[in-house]
Amino acid sequence: RLKQNKVTKELRVQARRAVEEFVQSILDHPDNAAALAGHAEKAALAKQLWHEGLIVVYRLLFVLKCESTSDPSRVFRFASTPLWRNTYSPSTALARTVRRVLDDGTPSGRYLEDGLRVLFKLFAEGLDHPGLTVRPLGGALFGSASTPMLSALRWGELAVAHLLNRLLWSDTKRGRERVHYGPLDVEDLGRVYEALLELEPGIANEPMCRLRRQKLEVV
Repeated sequence: RLKQNKVTKELRVQARRAVEEFVQSILDHPDNAAALAGHAEKAALAKQLWHEGLIVVYRLLFVLKCESTSDPSRVFRFASTPLWRNTYSPSTALARTVRRVLDDGTPSGRYLEDGLRVLFKLFAEGLDHPGLTVRPLGGALFGSASTPMLSALRWGELAVAHLLNRLLWSDTKRGRERVHYGPLDVEDLGRVYEALLELEPGIANEPMCRLRRQKLEVV
């Protein structure tokens, strides 16, 4: 249980960085300049992007947990099928390309962005295929109306690579290590999400500096 608490604490930091880097890359993407310029109220824009970014992160936490848990009542029955592991799974199919993009700078076209969009659509609408059957979930997490702003913007390979990198690996004194979601409880993931809800995002209009002394942090 102590190890679970440690992983949960680290995952809060990783999830926060995942949202920050994902949203920042979207803000920086040249294809989004015209769409974002129409939002004069930066505080409202920051709040909306942060909220939708949290939904994207929690979607991935849900998928990563349910494809790796040993609990037969919660595991995806299709998690071990070749079609899932080699085509849709973020921890196997997409992870290989993440490392090539971030470590080697290898061009990947739109593989990561399209792969993640298809993954979310898979759970929103379901799939009935001889090699993979997924029942539609929709709802507040995977519904098409859950992330209207992000769905309309271009993400880019770097944004998705940063997002998956933060949720799949953690940097430790021993080097890069995989995050193991199997031992975590659903309540642990809930606490990660709740901790991020308390943060207030903002978009800087000029260069800024972050200062931290013990637990106090100011910008």
